Order: sequence, then structure tokens, then C-alpha cells
Amino acid sequence: MRVPFPVRIPLSYSVAYAVILCVVQLLEGTPLYFSLCTFGFIFMASVAFNLAGGFSRPSGGYVFFYAVVAVIFGLSYKAYLGEPGDSNLLNPKTTMLAYVASSFAMSCSAFFARQLAPRKSLLEGMGSKLDMGNAALGCIVLGFALDLWGYLDPTSAESSAGSFHSAIRQLNNFMLLGIILGVTNTIRQSGSRRFISLPVGLAITYMLVLHGILGFSKEGLFMPIMAVLVAAAALRFRFSLVQVCVFSIAMIFTVSYVVPRVQTGKGRLTTSLNDNLATAIDLVTSASQETAITGESYENEDSFVIHYYNQSHGLFDRLQMISMDDALIDTTEQGHVYGLYPVLFSFLNVVPHFIWKDKPTIPLGNIYSHEIGFAHSAKDDDDNSTGISFSPTGDAFHQARWIGVLVVAPAIWLMTFFGMDWLCGDTRKAPWGLMMTALASHGAPEGMLEGPIYMMTYGALSIWLAAVLATYVLPIVGTLITGPRKRDSTAEDLQPIL
Repeated sequence: MRVPFPVRIPLSYSVAYAVILCVVQLLEGTPLYFSLCTFGFIFMASVAFNLAGGFSRPSGGYVFFYAVVAVIFGLSYKAYLGEPGDSNLLNPKTTMLAYVASSFAMSCSAFFARQLAPRKSLLEGMGSKLDMGNAALGCIVLGFALDLWGYLDPTSAESSAGSFHSAIRQLNNFMLLGIILGVTNTIRQSGSRRFISLPVGLAITYMLVLHGILGFSKEGLFMPIMAVLVAAAALRFRFSLVQVCVFSIAMIFTVSYVVPRVQTGKGRLTTSLNDNLATAIDLVTSASQETAITGESYENEDSFVIHYYNQSHGLFDRLQMISMDDALIDTTEQGHVYGLYPVLFSFLNVVPHFIWKDKPTIPLGNIYSHEIGFAHSAKDDDDNSTGISFSPTGDAFHQARWIGVLVVAPAIWLMTFFGMDWLCGDTRKAPWGLMMTALASHGAPEGMLEGPIYMMTYGALSIWLAAVLATYVLPIVGTLITGPRKRDSTAEDLQPIL
């Protein structure tokens, strides 16, 4: 079985899927306007994906993960459960119209970005100089060393904003790049017989345990897996039936058992690794209802809970932004338009803290959660910890209504798509775009408008830094560990792959 890596989705396929989904929605009692908006969003999202170049460009990856994770998966799963598409939503008509408008705007952004981006990317030339095997090992070692520095140095905790380590931490995607390079190198060197080497396996395990389980982060759980999948998909690696079965069982266990405990432990996260380990052990051994969140009915909830399905479905509740966007859009329609200050600040936030000493922190997720009346502590005016994520569409509508969706958001997407594609280029010719695609899997659906601004600034800088070090410096680290050997495959080996 190969993981799909399309550079173009035939519109006939998209139309067929959209029609089937709309018919199912209508049979389940979904209003006609909602089903038509579903069709319109899927069609326009497919157009945007194709205009961006599909997975051959980082911008195509952004479009895919935004459309699928934020909207399409939620609509499809809702239909699978047999529930009307508009149920449990406060303002379904405006919400779906905003999604259709945003997919059209994203199509325009993808078209113009593709026309403006130079044929050759800034980092493409580094691909031919890359010693992929030693670079992968060097990236993994450096990523581990920076993490170890954070664990051993108490002054480098999250609270030490403005420190040198804080700046490096924002640019530290080295282990993620090491996994991508390592998988790519292993596939090429083994003639597509293997995809995991010992260093890559240790790096994946490290990220799953330290970042995911002990860091109580779903991103930490799934980002290393995403890195493996995008690299394997780019090289058209064929997974065996045994590998697919093992992966499926592992994902079912992760979704049904690990994710609920990670979500529960997130509220008990501290800067102490020992405390987090004790919390993780307690959650693993606990059989309390606190961790058994999958399948609970919302009917007996005493407080306001944002949900799209009639019952809790664990991780699947997070694989859609529809319910959260709808609550924010409904608040906006009641006259609570936030204004465009967050966009301005997101650009100003690029200024490093050592230059802007008193740079403020604006937790939009927390502010918005207060505005929509999100549950429990968010009702407390002094609460500054409760926060939820929204898609760029919900955020854009809340900031400036239709101007936000049709003018502000596409302008930001245009700059982001242009910047990502100009920097990374074709994902089939150099690995840097695969790293950006992996980052987009999390930032595109739930990064709000801050997400694309971050990706075109700090995200792009982190990839440039990782590319330079991986090409010219980190292979030396790998050579010191493994000793001199024959030069490994370069990024040029990535083509042709389709």
C-alpha cells in the first residue's frame, strides 16, 4: 500500500465525492443550503489544491490540511454517524458560507502565488550538496541536544521569554527534519525495502514519549508520524500488509487510549520532567472517568460545551474546526467584531524579544474562549490559561467579517504561499518542502491567521537555518559518530517519484 502523494486531484473525483456526501446529508435531514455549501467547499478546495500544485508544493500541503482537517473530515464523519450536518451548530448558514468564501479566496491566493513564485527556489540548490544520511543523524543529535539543554537548564523554561534558548527553541525543528531526511535516505539506500533506520526509530520514539506523552501534546504524538508519512509518500514507498496492520493497531490504541490521557494531562503540565512523569504514570494507571472521555453524551453537561457530534468522540472531536468556528462566527454576528489588531500584532510579533524588551503576549485562543463563553474556567474573568483553536476562516470572520474572509485572509495566504514555495520549491526535488508540509499539517487547520504569518516568518527562518546547517555543518556531526563512509543519496534522488 502506498500513501497518496497527489500533485493534482481530478475534479471529477472531487465532484463525485461531494455529490455522494451531499445526498447522504439530505437523506439524514440536513437542509439543502448546507449540502450545497458542502459541495461548494469541497469543489473549490480541490481547485485550490490543484492550482497550488498539490503536494509538489508546500502551499498545496497547506490547502489540503486546512480543507480536510478543518472542514471535510468533520462533515464526512458527521454524515457517517447519521447526524444532520447542521445539528449542534449555532449559526450553520453563515459558517458554511464563510467556508465556501474562504475556499474561493484560497483558490485565488494559490493561483497568484503560483504565477509569482520563481521557477527555482532559494534552497533547491542545496539539495545536490546534501549528504543525507549524515545530515539526518546530525539533525537528530542537535535536536536532542537542544531539548536536553532545556531540561537541564531551569532558566530556559517557558517563562524565560527573551532568552537565547527561547529564541533557539522557536527555530528548533531539527529532529523533525532529521526524521524526514533519515526516512528518505533509508528508502533510497535500501532500494525501497526499508523506511526506518535505528537513529530515526530512536528519534520517533523520543518525540512520542518526551514531546507527546510527557509533554501532553497531541502535536508531539502525531508530528513525527506525519514526518515519516510525508517522506515515504514523496518517494512512493509501498508499505507491506503487515506494516499497515501494525500501524493501524497502533493508531487505534493511540486514539482510543493515549490521546484522552494526554488531553487530561495537558491541564496538569509543569516545567518539571519528574512531575510530568508522575502525572503520566497516574493517568496510565487510572481507570477514573476523567480519562474515559470517548463516547460520553453531552446531554447531561451542566456547562456550555462546544461540540459538533451528539457524543464525544475523543480525537475525532479535534479533527474538525466547524464547531469552534461556528461559535466564534455566531458571536461575531451578534455584533462582537474583534477588529484587525491581531493581524497587525502577528506581524509585529516577528520582532525578536531581545530587541523589543517589553513585547506583550496576546493569547487570542484564551481571549476568544472568553468571548464565546467556553466552559468552566473561561467564565472566570481572571482565567488566562483556558484557550481553544480556530481555523483561519473563523478567525478572519471574527476580526473583520466578510472583509476578513475575502480580503485579509487571502492576502495573508498569498504572501504565505509565495514565501513557502519560493523558499522550498518542489517537494520532489529537495526535502525542505516536506518539512514545511509536515508543519502545515498542524498549523493550517487550527493556526488561525497567526498560523500562516508564523509559517512565512519564523517557520521559514527555521527551515532555512535547518537547511543550511544540514547541508554544511551537521553532516560533520554524523561523520564523527559513524566514521567516514561512502556518500549517501542526495535530494536529487527524490526525482522522479510520480
